[in-house]
Amino acid sequence: MWADAVAAAGLSSAATLLQAAYSNDLMDPYLLGSLSGSLSLMALGVLLLGVYALASPHSYTLAFLGSLVPGLLVSAFALRAGPSGALMFGISLTLALQGLSSVLSYMASAVSGTPFLPLLLGTTQYATTETLTNSTLLISVSFIISVIMYRKISIMEYPSGFPRSFGIVEERALAISTFLASVSASATVACCGVLPFLGLMGALVGRRLSEVGTSTTLLVSFLASYIIMVLADTLSNSVETPYGYLPVGSVLSLIGGAALAAILVKRSREGYG
Repeated sequence: MWADAVAAAGLSSAATLLQAAYSNDLMDPYLLGSLSGSLSLMALGVLLLGVYALASPHSYTLAFLGSLVPGLLVSAFALRAGPSGALMFGISLTLALQGLSSVLSYMASAVSGTPFLPLLLGTTQYATTETLTNSTLLISVSFIISVIMYRKISIMEYPSGFPRSFGIVEERALAISTFLASVSASATVACCGVLPFLGLMGALVGRRLSEVGTSTTLLVSFLASYIIMVLADTLSNSVETPYGYLPVGSVLSLIGGAALAAILVKRSREGYG
């Protein structure tokens, strides 16, 4: 339950900030390269240091740094290129790191005999008290700052130039929100691996059920993500596999993929209507 709450808070706040800052309902930490970067560095650590690299706190440190660095690069790029340029850079970085993480994970599994599949799909089975404590501290600080800043960040959804009338420098606000989202996503993946669509689904619900531009959006997004995470985790823990229980990320992929497809179909019909 603790791990579910940490994951929900980290990914929902990250996705909610990104969707507001980039004015895009489909923004998610995946697009920053944060999650694939984390797996790349963890797998590289196993290749260089052996299974010892997965021992706490080494695995947490490797996962966090591997996830944070791509987010920082996208954040820095946002200062120069704005939303569209930063988004394209993030997607390119994600695709490159996804391929790298797949190769390194396969090699690390072969060398160490340790399966990386559960981490690739996301699981709370390996979360320790130490990693959960570290993640909780980082995500709590990032979440509080996000709540304070969200009113300003939400103004970014208005037409270009309008935020400047409120004294908001768009590129700077974009970089800050990207950085905060990266920290939250990094702390989450460091303890629970990849959890696809969790933040995206929670943010979509939160932004639709709360008043535009209010900090309650982050709270509603968190509650929605937490409910989804608990249900998915409960379902996954009822199915055993050779590597333990079914990774919760596989259930989230099914739920999130179906939800995303429904959203795209609805938008397509509204567009043609």
